[in-house]
Amino acid sequence: MSQLTQDTVNDADYNFTCRILEELDSKYLGEYSDLYLKTDAVLLDDILKILEPIVRQHMNQMLLGIIQPLDLLLM
Repeated sequence: MSQLTQDTVNDADYNFTCRILEELDSKYLGEYSDLYLKTDAVLLDDILKILEPIVRQHMNQMLLGIIQPLDLLLM
């Protein structure tokens, strides 16, 4: 029972967790948590590598939109 919500885990979630632990040949939920965090970090890294050039391009365009009017004012 969860001390936070006073709810119990449903059978589907319990069975899913047991199946994952069995597939990972794991006995502890901590090992599953470690794997989940590592997987999450790897996926986030992949996403950031894809988005970085897009963000840089948009930031450069935004900066040009700010700098060009300032140049006109200083002329």
